[in-house]
Amino acid sequence: MKDIVRSAFFMFIFVICAFPVLAQWEAVFNAEYFSDGTLKAATKNTHYAEMEGSPFFYDNWTLGEASLSDGKTYKDVLLKFDEVSGTLMFKYNLTDSPMVFKYRPLAFKFNFIDETPFITEFANGFEPADGATPATFYQVLAAGKTQLLKRHVKSVTESQAFGSNETRKRVSEVTAYYLAKDKHPVKVKRDKRSVLNALADKADTLKTYIAANDLDLTNDSDFARLITYYNTL
Repeated sequence: MKDIVRSAFFMFIFVICAFPVLAQWEAVFNAEYFSDGTLKAATKNTHYAEMEGSPFFYDNWTLGEASLSDGKTYKDVLLKFDEVSGTLMFKYNLTDSPMVFKYRPLAFKFNFIDETPFITEFANGFEPADGATPATFYQVLAAGKTQLLKRHVKSVTESQAFGSNETRKRVSEVTAYYLAKDKHPVKVKRDKRSVLNALADKADTLKTYIAANDLDLTNDSDFARLITYYNTL
């Protein structure tokens, strides 16, 4: 009898502890599945089949977290980001079908790349710039009052060799960098002159910092390090 009571007690504790987790996932279970015949069926190889290049930020499903417009954040989900359509997808397990969130994603991040801790963050909600809309995601290389943003613009192009009926499809990519204050992104080049002109209020201090630390602004890490330092001034 004691064993039965003890088992019932532990089962009750398990349900109470698990309830917040189950409640958190309830909204995700209402997510819309991808359907064949649409652009969103990309992960089923119906849209990107036999195409050169990758439409994704990272080809493999990767653990991360996503913050949605309903105010909830879902952690430890498998994510993949389609940079051609700008669509964030998720799975519960690798064997599940790809899904899109019911509510609009506002930010997300990958926590691992190639099983290595490597946090990569994305966010939207910025003012329109260079064809981007408030729904466009930027990779956030440096956070703070001034943000360093990287935008990956991917598109599908078609070409046909002379004298051939075969159409060749490939994913092309253009990358641009922006400095954003108060959600207003300003495009910059990855060179010292362009960056110092954009941050003219601290140009002399930043010039000294670049030289003292031998920073190469064509390197994302060095560029981000400079902006992180700028935000401390």
